[in-house]
Formats: sequence, structure tokens, C-alpha cells
Amino acid sequence: MKEKYRIFIAYGKHNPAYGFNIAWLLHDPLLVQDIMPDITFSSTQTTDEGVNGILSEECLERYDLVIIPHMEDNRLTVSDEEKLVKFLYAGGKVFADCPELITGEPAGKLLSAGGIQNEGWYNNPPVYSAVTKHPAAKISGLSPGETAFFHTLPGKAIKLITDNADILTELNEGTLPDIVISKKIKLCVTASPCDDIIPCYYWLRHPRCMEYRARQNYLIINALRRISGLDFIFQPANQSQMEWSEKFYAYACGKYFLHSSGNSEMINLTVESDKMIYSAAASLKKGYFPEASFAFGNAVRLLSECSIKYGCTRNFIFRGWHASLLYDEYRDGNLVGYAECADTDWLFHWMEEQLSLARRSDSPRVNDICPSTWEILNKYYPERVAKFANAHAEGIIEAAGGHYTQAYMQIIPEECNIRQITYGRNALGEVLGVFPVVWLCADDHFNFHPQMPQILKDFGYRYAVLRGHAHTFDSASDEWLHIGPGIFPRMQERKIWWRGLDRTEIETVTAPSQKVNFAKWWKAEPLEAAENKDMLFGQSIDATHDEPAEREHTLLSGTFPVAGKFTTCENYFIHTPAPQCSRFLGVDDLWGIFPQKWTGLGWLNAGFARNRIMERLLLYAERFHAIAVLYGLQSREEELSDAWKNLLLTQDHLSFGPSKHIAGETGWQSTAGYYTKIIPNWPGADLPVSCPGIAEKTAELSARTAEDILDFSLEFLTACIDNPLPDSYRCGQSMLIVFNPLMHSRKDAVIAEVRENGIQSVTFDGKIFCPAQLITADEQKNQLLFIADVPSFGYSASFVSGRKASVNAGLLRTDQLPMRMENEHFIIEIDGKQGGITRLVEKSGNLELLNPGAHLLGELVSTDSPVSSSRGPAELRVLETGPIRTAVEIISGTFACSSKMTVYLYAGIPRIDLDIELDYGKEASFGFRQGPKITPEKTGLFAVFPFLSAEEIFLHQPFGFYPVQRSPNVTLDILTLVYNTHQVLISQSGSPLFWHENGTIWFGLAQGQPPMSGKHKFSWAITVKNGNLNTSDSLRFAQEINNPLAATYKNTTGGNWQMCRSFIRSSTNQTLLTAFYQSGCNFILRFFEADGKFCREKLISDLPVSDWQEISLDGKKKKETKNIMQIEPWKIKTLCGQIKQ
Repeated sequence: MKEKYRIFIAYGKHNPAYGFNIAWLLHDPLLVQDIMPDITFSSTQTTDEGVNGILSEECLERYDLVIIPHMEDNRLTVSDEEKLVKFLYAGGKVFADCPELITGEPAGKLLSAGGIQNEGWYNNPPVYSAVTKHPAAKISGLSPGETAFFHTLPGKAIKLITDNADILTELNEGTLPDIVISKKIKLCVTASPCDDIIPCYYWLRHPRCMEYRARQNYLIINALRRISGLDFIFQPANQSQMEWSEKFYAYACGKYFLHSSGNSEMINLTVESDKMIYSAAASLKKGYFPEASFAFGNAVRLLSECSIKYGCTRNFIFRGWHASLLYDEYRDGNLVGYAECADTDWLFHWMEEQLSLARRSDSPRVNDICPSTWEILNKYYPERVAKFANAHAEGIIEAAGGHYTQAYMQIIPEECNIRQITYGRNALGEVLGVFPVVWLCADDHFNFHPQMPQILKDFGYRYAVLRGHAHTFDSASDEWLHIGPGIFPRMQERKIWWRGLDRTEIETVTAPSQKVNFAKWWKAEPLEAAENKDMLFGQSIDATHDEPAEREHTLLSGTFPVAGKFTTCENYFIHTPAPQCSRFLGVDDLWGIFPQKWTGLGWLNAGFARNRIMERLLLYAERFHAIAVLYGLQSREEELSDAWKNLLLTQDHLSFGPSKHIAGETGWQSTAGYYTKIIPNWPGADLPVSCPGIAEKTAELSARTAEDILDFSLEFLTACIDNPLPDSYRCGQSMLIVFNPLMHSRKDAVIAEVRENGIQSVTFDGKIFCPAQLITADEQKNQLLFIADVPSFGYSASFVSGRKASVNAGLLRTDQLPMRMENEHFIIEIDGKQGGITRLVEKSGNLELLNPGAHLLGELVSTDSPVSSSRGPAELRVLETGPIRTAVEIISGTFACSSKMTVYLYAGIPRIDLDIELDYGKEASFGFRQGPKITPEKTGLFAVFPFLSAEEIFLHQPFGFYPVQRSPNVTLDILTLVYNTHQVLISQSGSPLFWHENGTIWFGLAQGQPPMSGKHKFSWAITVKNGNLNTSDSLRFAQEINNPLAATYKNTTGGNWQMCRSFIRSSTNQTLLTAFYQSGCNFILRFFEADGKFCREKLISDLPVSDWQEISLDGKKKKETKNIMQIEPWKIKTLCGQIKQ
């Protein structure tokens, strides 16, 4: 039997994967058929004494071969270099990967010992390495000059010069040697780091990655053979050889997985499995393939049995594919997007490779690629997509997740939550023939909010995965787990019934409390939790990105698993015991760090505000379109469906960003540690410079469709309304119709575009004339502001008039010395020097609302500089003086951007509106955030609302209203500060991120990079409710602000409808409408209970719709709807009806 060949690998603590990869390489059958590698590892760290003293002469004497990978913490001292030279002269062998001294210079003495000179570092990072004419380079299977592998990192390369060495590869176009084997001594060096290619395998996947990996491996194997005293191999490695190499690498991967546990008994057992591997290699050398297969099978079986015996685990592993976002070609001339981390051809190549591996090893994969991407791929690649549809049908791939795009569900409105899943599941059904039963969130996303269990169960999901990646304990408390992009509470249970706000429960896998990273399943940490069984490891991570050891453990999984068995998420739930406990998780439990990071970007805030406007237009359009269709209008349902898809596309997290930062130039660092580093030599796709621009174009397509259908529908409806008043009451024969899209009656200000001049009032009955205020927007268009009282989900008609209406001058006033605004409900005082609101009083309770401290209401603060809008002179202008609304504008230009704040107060309306418009100019930025525990003092640009300290603060996330303590956080559109006698309600449009401290609210406007440019507008509305907290009041207020009344002209004569009508009204104030639309021959009505209390709801409909039936969100019938419905707290109700015949 051969003697052991003692090998020492010094690999750095920051990148152990590289050292292990070299160890797998040393188990290749082309090596172990001639040597018996006995490998020792040592984690290293560069110090003044070198690599922690591991290269002592006593250490080196114990080994035959020393391998020094290139890493920052593996650099050599002069003493280390001298010891290696002495070791070589004594007959030792060294493989030095781009050897570098601690001084930053190449290891010149080591190179000279092998007859290799150097001229320092190569000025430009190498792009690729090509094979030479050397016969030993034939092992790569390439002709001279062909590319062996690419270099993906901006690394170093030594200019090597030699005429006494075997050169297997050269950098770039044959200019400089790369893999060099000395003919003087047993030394192999590389000019460029071999670890430079590793990210190509484990991070940024090139479509031909596995080919590059195999070529580099075989070239290094030939070099190792030569310096080990073996002959070069001069023939190309064939396909059979490559498959056997992969199997041996998988064995080595499993072996060192067990070694990393530190269990001495397991390590001793691998000595026996090594003997079987040597036997398999010997059989291969002789061409005895059945014998080789038998010996190899015994070796991996022993590893698997060893893992089960000493680990006491039966682990499940899932590997999810995650990708978004693609836009169709007609918006910008080609198919653009981000397939995470590559373009579409690369993505297909990688998925086909994964599918082949899954079939070969019976190790299924999980598809979490967003359905919108599958839709577009199916348009351009139908034959290739059909392969994956078949694989889903066979159970080789499981579809999970199902959102149409990768949107953050906490900050998109209720109906967008529903449509994301509706269109997503429909797309998966149409393209792949599947409807997911497992809800999965990608490892770097955070789509969780407390109403998800109800939404998921109603869509037909049976299971949920309640975690992401990077499971570590919160440094502040042992009671919390960081889950990559968010935080969940620590749980003892591996599975729970996740209970939603409405008490719906869904079977859910959690992140149990053990200190185990469930994403890094390839480590041996799970073996330490011996009392746990049936644990689910893995994650959904970017497609085209391979996890370390993924391929190797997948191959083992198909025969004898060591780290665990690859499976689908559904199989895990089916084959493990049901949970025994139920847990409700509020907004403080489901605390999303990533949504906060993204909403800290001013660009996302701009997109968020744009999305709210687009969604509002679509909801208006489909609601009034459905009513019009019921009365005979031709349906345009398909156009609305396309508009919804366009809107949902723009909600993807990758649709936001500055269009002037071009991928591939220098890269940029954005907010809160979200880091985008563009790899100079990587020829793949990244966030395309055109993506935000295309998102805007896509949103415009949605808006144009919605506006057109809304106008089309309203024109039809207004034609049905009677025009009963005599001409003497009219001004220019103009009749205005005000529509209310909500399911409760409203009295509010409304703006209408008018054609006439001289309008002073409106009348609803021809007897009482109400004042109107003419606002001139520009020379071409006049806007009329008036107060309208409109019934629930209906309309009210009025006529404009030149008749002067009486006005109570004392009800609405603006005084300028000092600047003071007042109506029946509020007093506002503004500091003209500092440019902010210094005092705010609610008059009915004589409530002073503001904290007279360091900040003004509406003050802009950039603490990174630090600067404040209150520190410089401000300019005040009175824009409007009534009779409906008064407005004061405050202009400041103190810091990186100029600002304009406008305060609005209305006659008879208990509300203050506040708009802030920022002009960033060509570029403005406000520093970087420093991590998840951010305070307003850290960095960024904020709008401050310094209210008095509240007893509680509530925020709104889809279909729910929650008390909140954690800060920062995100709210969909409303914050409520609760006091003993009243509540202060703050509605936002465009700034969901906020901090809170003792009643002071800091709304995040822009933080970190990328820099902002151009103009951005933010809006808030403030009101006060007296008495006890009533959550539906807050949510109703938010609905009214985000869904203003809509006014339009009646352009036709005739009609027989009355001048005021409600199409649908509720018998209670506890339910809020979210949708009414046509779906084929059905008409869908959706609402939810918003007070957290049982209610008896009687819908009163004035529409020609047959008896309503309750259906689930996926369209399945639940039950007939009685005249009076019993609705449980926070329940979402979806009703379906058809046109009465």
C-alpha cells in the first residue's frame, strides 16, 4: 500500500471555502490513484510575525507538499519566504497561489528559487487565462490560445518572466505566464489568484462556469502531479473522467463536512472510507468501472451512516431559485432586466444545468422566480420553458412563493397585496401549469406582515416558510433572531401555526432558537444540535448563484446524504409532525430591516408615491368601469388586466434607483449597507441603467390606460344622470358630477377643472349656493375648489354658478403678523424666520399638540452634516386666502437641496394638509446609514413632526392596524398617536419609513447613496379624533386622503338617474372597501372589517347584480351570502355576483 502523502494547506479564516475546494481537488481520481493525500488545514491570519508562525521549519519538515492560497490574510513575511525556499531546496514541494509578501510585493525570493523572475504587479487586472502550446495543457481539452477560465474579481497578477519552466496558461492574449511549474525545483506558482475564479462558481455564475471550473481544476491537477514527482497527463479529460471527478469531489466535500464537526470518532471513521476511495481510484485506473462504482458507493454510504449515527439528525434541504425582474422589449428596444445575477440566456443555461443535476441525483429544486419573469420568458423561449413545465409536473421542481413581482408587501396597499398574488398564481398556472401551496420569501427579502396568514390561506396556500437567511442572535437581546433582511422572535419550536390578526392559522416552519445558520446548511453546525430532528435547511437565493458545496452535496443527496436530503418544501411539511402551538406575530415581531433600507432611498419614496397614484387611478377605473358595464357599457376588462400587470411590475424592488449610475463603471454604495459592487471583468447583466426609466414608462402605460378607461366609464355614467334644474340656476350650462369611490359617505374638498371664468359658487339643488374658490393653475386651465357631500360609493351632481354665495369670514382666516392660520378646528402659527410651524392647537378640546422643543413641525433635518431648514432665513408667501382653503408657502434653501413647504387649511374640514417639495438639483446626498439600529442622529434627510409624547403609537400595514414600539419602522399610509383624551392621525403619501421617539416622528425622505436629483414631492395630512381609539376612523381617514373625490363634467343632455345616488352602501362604519371590478361574467366586491370587532354587515346595493356569493381570494365558492353577514374582526370578505337577467 502507498505511503501517505502529507499535505499542508494554509487557508484564511475569511474564506475557508477556498481551502476546502483545494482539498476536494486533491481527492481527484487522477491524483489519489497514485498518492494517498493526508491533508492538514490551518486557519491563518497575517500578523507582524507572518502567517501566525505556521511556516516554522519544524512544521514544514512534517509535510511533503505545502499549498499557500492567495488571500489578504495569507501573505508571507520575509522569514516565511526564506523557510519555504529552504523547504524547497530540501526536496519539499510548494504550490504558491500568486505569492505575496506582507509588504504588498510579490514573493521574489521564492520565485527566483524556481528560476522565475518578476517585474512587480500587472497594471490592469487580467480578464482571462488562455492555454498554451504545452502538451500538459491538453488536459483542459482546449486548443492553444483558447480561454481556460475568466477572472471575475478586480484582483492582482504578477508579471512573471521565465525560460526554465513549464507554462500551462498565460494571462489575456498570451502576454504573461500564469500557471508556471519550475524545472529547477518542485515549485508551482500562479501569476493571478486561483481564488479569483471561485466567485464565478459560488457567487456570480457565468453560463459556462462548470466548464471553467473543470478546466482550471485539471490544469492544477497536472501541475500538482508534476511537482509531486508524477508524470504529466497529455490527453484531454473526457466526459466520463469529469463525472468521476465530480463524484470524488462530492466524497471529499462530505468527508470534510464531518471533519468540521470536530467529532474525533467521525474523523476516525473517515479513515476507513478513504481506503474505499483509494480502492475506487485504483479500479478506475485499470478500467474496472463496476468495481469502482461499488467501492465509491461503500465510501459515501459510510459517510452517510456516520452522519446519522453521530449527528442524530435527519435534515431536509431546499434550494430555491429566486429571480426578478424583466421588462418586455417594446419599452426600450430590447428585453432588459435583472435575472439575479445574469441575463436571460445565462439564467436559462444555469436552470437547465440545475435541472439536469436534480434529475441525475433525485434532488428536487424549488422555483421562487417571480411569475412575471416566467411570463416574459415564455413569450421568447416557449420551448425551453416547456421543459420546466414538464419538470414541475414530474415533481422535480416545486413552485413556491407566487408574487407577480418581488415587491415589499408591507408598503404596497391592500389591493396590490391581493393582485400581486392573484396575477402571480395565474401566471404560474398558465405558463407552468402549477399553483403553489407553499409560500416562500427569498432570503434577502422581507414580505411578512401580520395579515399574511389570512391572505395565504384564502388563496389556497397550505404552508409558509417564516424566515430568511443569516440566522444570528440579536446582539441587544437573546430573545430575538436576525433573519437577514428582518427580525423574528426567538422560538423554541421548529414549526408553528402562524396566527394572523384575524386568527387565521397556517402551518409554518420557523427559525428555531438554536444558534444555527439555517441558510448555511453545508457547515457542520447542525450536527451540534443533536436533540433536533427533521430540521429544514436552505433558502431561496439568486438564480445563477451556486451555494458553496451545493453541487457536491446534491450528488451525495441522491445516493447517501451527509448534510441532508434535498427536497421540496411541501415534502418537508408532509413528512414532519404537525406543529403543536400557535403564535401571533405583530409588526414589532415581524420587523423588516430591508423594507426600511429600501424605503430610506429617496428614489424608492418617489416610486412609492407614484405607485399610490397609479393604484388609485386603476381602482377608480375598474370600480366605475364595472358599474358602467352593469348598465351596458362595452367591457375593457383585458386592458385593465394589462394595466394592473404593468403597475405590479413597477412595484418590484429593483424598479427603483437613479438612472444615471451606470452598472460597470465604478459602482456605488447605497443606503444602510445595501451594497452594489459592480465587477469590472464580469460580462454579465446587472441593474441596467435604463431600468428605472423603463419602470416610469411602464407606470405611464398603466396610468394612460387607467385614465382612458376612467374617463370612458365616467362619461357613460354621467350621461345617465338627469339634468333637472332650470337654466336660470346655471352658469354656462355646466354640470359637475362628483364621484366617491369609497364605501362610506363623505364631505370633503374637491378640485374640478372648469372651462368658465367668473364662477363663485356651486349649487346642488338650485336653492342653496355654496362658495367655490377658483384656482388658476396656468393660462390654459382653471381649477375650481369646493366642498361636496357625496354618498357612499356613488355620486352627487351640482351646477357651477356665477352667483355670489355668503361666506362667514371668521371661519377661515390667515393673519401675517405673526403668520397665523385658523379655521373652526385648528390654529396654526408659523415662524417666519425659521420657516416651520411652531404651534398647533385643536380648538374643540383646546389641545396644544406640539412639543415646544428643538424642532418645528415640517422642519427638514439632515443630521449627517448636520443642517436644518430652521437654521437659515425662510421666505413666506400667502398663496390662497379662501373662501374654501387658505394656503401658506414656506421656502428654504439651507442645505444640499432647496425646499418648499405648503400648509393648507380648509373651511369646515377638520384637517391640515402639508406638502413638501424638494429640489435636489443635479445631485444631492445625505450620508450613509450605519446598520439596523439607526437613530435619526445617524444620517439622512428627515421631515420632523414634534408632537407631544404619546401613550401609544399605531401604524397601518395591509388589512391591519397595530401598536408599534420598534423604531425605525414602515407604515403603509397612517400613523396614529394615542393620548388619554384624543388621537392625532398623520397620513403620509410617499414616505413610509419613520422613526419615533417620545411623540416626535421623523419621516425618512432620503438617505445614503445613490444621490438624489430633480424634484420630489411628499404629502401629509393631519387630523385629531376625540374620545377613545377607533381604528376604523384612522383607516378611513387614510383611505379618504389617498382616494380623493373625483369630479367631471356632464358632456351630454338627457338621462334619468337622480342627481345623487349610492351604488353600494354599508350598514356599519366598521368595513372598508378595497375593490369592485369585473372578472369575466362576474363582479367582485372586496372589503374588510377595520375595527377589530365582530359586526353585522348588511350591504345595500343599488346595482343590477344577482345575489352575492362569498368566494375565496382564489375564486372558489365558499357559501351563499345572507342578507346580514356576521363578520369576524379583521376578516377580508370577497363577494361575487352576476348581472341580473
